[in-house]
Amino acid sequence: DTAFALSTLRQLIDCVQACIDADLLDGDADDIALELWASSHGVCMLALAGMFDADEAHRHLVRLQDHLFVGLTAQRGALSGGA
Repeated sequence: DTAFALSTLRQLIDCVQACIDADLLDGDADDIALELWASSHGVCMLALAGMFDADEAHRHLVRLQDHLFVGLTAQRGALSGGA
């Protein structure tokens, strides 16, 4: 249901905000969390549609999150003048 979905998004927003507070990420916690949440749900929807099995979905989710976090931390370095 919608209330449960929003509660899980709220937890993700809080985690992203903790990363921002720890100077690990830059940006808006709501925006970053929604992007992470939406991308993960995209993989789940593809799995539900039969595009790949549970093992493949897990592999894609792990790689997707790795790529997103590498990109987010690279963006942080670029914005702060780092490498």
